[in-house]
Amino acid sequence: MKLVFSLFQLISSVAILIYVYMSLPTAEITASWDSIEIHNIIVASALALAIEAVGAGRLRILTNTQGFGVSPLKLFHINLAARFYMLIVPVGTLASMATRFYKLQRLERRRAAALSSILIDRTTVTMGLCIVGGFAWLLGQPSGFSYVGYIACIGLVVGTALLMMLLHPISEKIMRRLLEWYSLNWLQSLMERWCSATSLFYRLSWSAVAGLILLSILPHLIGACIFSILGNSFGVSLDLLTWCWVRTAVILATMVPISLAGLGVREVSLLVLLGGFGFNSANILALAAAIFCVSVLVPALIGGLMEGIGAIRKVASPARFTG
Repeated sequence: MKLVFSLFQLISSVAILIYVYMSLPTAEITASWDSIEIHNIIVASALALAIEAVGAGRLRILTNTQGFGVSPLKLFHINLAARFYMLIVPVGTLASMATRFYKLQRLERRRAAALSSILIDRTTVTMGLCIVGGFAWLLGQPSGFSYVGYIACIGLVVGTALLMMLLHPISEKIMRRLLEWYSLNWLQSLMERWCSATSLFYRLSWSAVAGLILLSILPHLIGACIFSILGNSFGVSLDLLTWCWVRTAVILATMVPISLAGLGVREVSLLVLLGGFGFNSANILALAAAIFCVSVLVPALIGGLMEGIGAIRKVASPARFTG
């Protein structure tokens, strides 16, 4: 089943890319890359890694609450590894979450604590995306793009509801009431561990909550800066406020698991959104490729390299000790 879904995503991405790129002359697409400056790529790549570092700080607040003694550097490594597996495994977002969960629970064998931290982290950062995009759209009031604001609002409502389900004591009472109807000991034991883990988040201080909110919003402001830097390089110049809601719409579209790492969906989304501003389609496609390379490929390759180095060390370690 996984193989079938992987093939579907691959075929879907390839088909969309072929359709999009065949609609433009190859020379025009190639020429759009002539204006790119290498220092902009370097700065944008550094900002993409900064997003992963901010994510490590956000996850550390949650894991510290659960009593994990994981360093920010280790969490940064885990985030980059998740980027790598998200690129090569189907259902990218779920693969990323599964990687974080697997690596985190291996450190202290506390699955409920690790899973609750990962789910809350994923929910809060998605809510941060919708908050940034929604407020930017509200302040800018772009004509012809009302659906972006509605989508951001829906995403924020869904995220809030999910967070309430994960954390609110009422949801715990409902789950316990449902479990009273069943006599499955393993399920009740699992529920007990889950409740014990999530109850620790009730003790978050106001400073920790403020830090969590800030670190959920900051990555998307940095991401908008990446879009702006790369956009200016390809002659697609917009103010930062506009890039905030454009990026939100693009990210939400790529979260739908119909393509491999968002390939194809990212290009179509940018063509629809930026085409409304009158920008050249070739420049938009070049921008989409640059965004993929900087935001997805660079962190994934670094994560893959770190995973490879770690695997080599594990293999070489027994030989080193046996002499």
